[in-house]
Parts: sequence; C-alpha cells; structure tokens
Amino acid sequence: MNVKNLFFIISLSIFLIFIGCEGTKGVKSSEGSSLEKEVSKTSPKEIGEAVGKLYVEAIEEVVEGLKDKPEVIEAKKKMEELKESYVQKLIVYGKKHEKMNQDEKNTFNRTVGYGINKVSRTIFKSYLDIQKYYRKKDRELGNLITTFNAITQYANFELLKKQAPKEAERLGIK
Repeated sequence: MNVKNLFFIISLSIFLIFIGCEGTKGVKSSEGSSLEKEVSKTSPKEIGEAVGKLYVEAIEEVVEGLKDKPEVIEAKKKMEELKESYVQKLIVYGKKHEKMNQDEKNTFNRTVGYGINKVSRTIFKSYLDIQKYYRKKDRELGNLITTFNAITQYANFELLKKQAPKEAERLGIK
C-alpha cells in the first residue's frame, strides 16, 4: 500500500470515528457542519452542480482505489469507507433538497443529470470493468461497487426511500 492510500485510509478512519462520536449515524450527525452552513446559502442549481461533481469524484475514486485490483477484503473495506464518506456529504444536500419546492427540485434534478454526464467515458469504462472483475470474485463487493453509480440518491431522500429503504432507515431518513 502506498503512502497516499495509507494517509487516505487513516484520514477517513479518523473522520468516521469523529462522526460516530457525535451521536447516532443518522442525518442529524451532519447538522451544524460547515458543509451544511454552506449548502444552506446555495441555489438548487448550485446544489445540483455540487452533487453531480460528487458523483464524478466518487466514480473516479472507485477507479483509482481499485485499479491495482487489491484483494477482495481490502477492496471491500476501501469501498465501504469511500461510500460512507460520500453518503455523509450527500445527505447534507439531501436535507436542502427536502426543503425545495417542485420547480427547485426540477432544477436540481436536471443539473445533477448534467453533472453525472461529465464523467469521462474512459473512467466510466474502467469503473464498469472493475465492477465486472469484482462481481466475479465476490458478488457482495460487486454490488457495493454498483451502488456508486446511483450514489446521488443520497441527495434525494424520496428516491433513496424508494430505491434503498434499508439505507434510508439506517440514516434516520423518514
């Protein structure tokens, strides 16, 4: 493992421990964060752009983290930590999304769609190849990698409740 990856894992672990120390792992754990304060002042279009950017970053990080095809146990741990880090960011945007009227939600959804399309074809092909590679080795890990393709649902609680009700429940989203 190179130093960059080790630093990332240590930093992410500290972040997750910090979140755990705040109380429950529900949506409330992000209240008062600097991201939440920042999000409260942004428009639906800006929020949609941020969520689209997070999607692209998440897909790129999956590819970067698994390009050397680490063993299943290591890959699974990396992906679980990576996903949770994005989930915690996206639910902050989801809280703002909940307060939007229908026109604002339409703007948000359209902008997220544009953002998602900014992932490069090369990166997305690599993502699909990695997903296929790990699905053959471990179905659970393959499914976890697949969830990154729909990670923006964490910024749309209505969608999350429909598509991943257990996740919504885990996060305290009602």
